[in-house]
Amino acid sequence: FSNIGRLTATNDFNIADLATGDKPVAFFIIYPDYDNSNYSLVATFLSQVGYVLAKMATLAADSKLKRRVINLYEELGNLPRIEGLPHYLNVGRGRGLVYYLILQSIAQLEANYGKEGAAEIMGACGNKYDILADNYDDAEYFSKQIGQTTVIAPSRHGAPMDTDKSFGESQETRRLMMPDELLRLRKGEVVLIRSKQRSDLNNRSITAWPIHANPDEGTELPFSFEYLTRFNHQATFAELYGDKKPAHNDIDLKKMLLDITVTTIEPQNENDDPEITVKVNGHSLNADSDEPQVEQSTSEPPATDENTDQSTEETPPLGSQKSGQESKPDQDNIHRSEEPEPKDPKKQITTEIDQQATPLSTLFSKSQLQMIEKGVQELLTQDDYAEYQSLDSVEAMTHWLNARRAMKDFAAQLDFAYQKLDAFKKKEGDNA
Repeated sequence: FSNIGRLTATNDFNIADLATGDKPVAFFIIYPDYDNSNYSLVATFLSQVGYVLAKMATLAADSKLKRRVINLYEELGNLPRIEGLPHYLNVGRGRGLVYYLILQSIAQLEANYGKEGAAEIMGACGNKYDILADNYDDAEYFSKQIGQTTVIAPSRHGAPMDTDKSFGESQETRRLMMPDELLRLRKGEVVLIRSKQRSDLNNRSITAWPIHANPDEGTELPFSFEYLTRFNHQATFAELYGDKKPAHNDIDLKKMLLDITVTTIEPQNENDDPEITVKVNGHSLNADSDEPQVEQSTSEPPATDENTDQSTEETPPLGSQKSGQESKPDQDNIHRSEEPEPKDPKKQITTEIDQQATPLSTLFSKSQLQMIEKGVQELLTQDDYAEYQSLDSVEAMTHWLNARRAMKDFAAQLDFAYQKLDAFKKKEGDNA
C-alpha cells in the first residue's frame, strides 16, 4: 500500500484544467490488465472527474463548459462501477461532456450496474456501434434496435405436374438484419444506430435511420493500422520512461502523518455542550475552517523592573493637582490605548460602492451563493472568509473577487461567478 499512499498523498493535477485550461489537455490513465487490485482507484478518479466537470457546467452562465471534454473509456467492462456514470451520460451532451464507452458485451455492464443500470446507460448513448457481436444476446439487442422492414414474398399454387398454376404476392415483415447476420459481420463492416440524430449538418430535419457500412458499397471502415502507421511506436514502459522516476517516488509518507489529539471537557451545567479541543500536529484546529491554527499565547508578559515601576507608580488625585500643571495621564488608560482594537472584517473592505448598490440576490440564486461561500471556505484563509461574509452587494463582490482572480484554483472553481459578474459589469457599462 505504500505505493498507493505516495500516489495519492499529493496532487499536481487540477481537474478543472480539462475544461478551462489555457490549452487542451490529454490525460491518459494506464493500468495493468493482469492485476485488478487497484481498479477501484481508477473508477473513483473517473467519478470525481465527472462530478467536478458536471458541477462546473451547471454553475456556468450558459450551463456549458468552456471547452468540450471527451471521456474515452476503453474496456469499460473491466472497471468497477463508476458512481454517477448514468447521470453524467444523460446530462453530459448538453454541457460539453462527451463519452465514448467501449465494451466487449452488454453483459459486462449488467454485471457492474445491474440490468436496469445497464439499460439506462445504453439508452443514454446517442450512437451505438456494432462491430461484431460476440454472443447471440448482443446480436438480438442490435437486431431489434435496427428495426424492421416490409418485403414482398412471391407465392405459387398448383399441383406438382399441373401446367396451370396460380401466382401471387404477399407482404411480410422481417428485421432489417437478423441476429445471425450480425454474428457474421465481415472485416470493416459496421452497423451504426443514431437514435438521437434528428438534423443534418444544415440543420434540416431528418429521420434517424440506421447506417450499414459494408464492403459491397465501399463504405467499410478502415483499420487504424492502415492509416495511422505514424502512431505505431511499439515500445516497453522501460524504453518509454528510461531513467525517469514518477513524481511521487521520493515522497516520505512519515513526514505526512498527522498527530491528532482530541480533548473533551465536560460542562458544569447539564444543559451546556461539552468543550471539545482538536489539535493537529500540536496546532489547534478551528472548528469553523477545519484548518490548523497556531495557538496564540494569552499569558501576561513576565514582570520586569520597568513595567513593575510603571504599574506601581501612584497618580495624584485630581484635586491635589496645581493649576497650570498638566495632569499625568492614567497608566491604565495608556495601556488600553496601546492595545489594538479588534479587527472588524467589514472595515477591511474599502471599496468605493455606489449608494445605489445592487443586492447579491438580484444576480445570484441562493444555491449559487452557497457554492461561492463553500469555495471561499475551502480554498482561502479565515481572514478572506471573514471579509467575504461582509459582502452585501454585487459591486463589493466584483471588487473582492477580482482581487483574487490570479488564484488559479480559486478562479477555476468560481468561474461561473466571474462570468456573471463580468456580464453584469458589461451590461452596466452599456447602460451608462
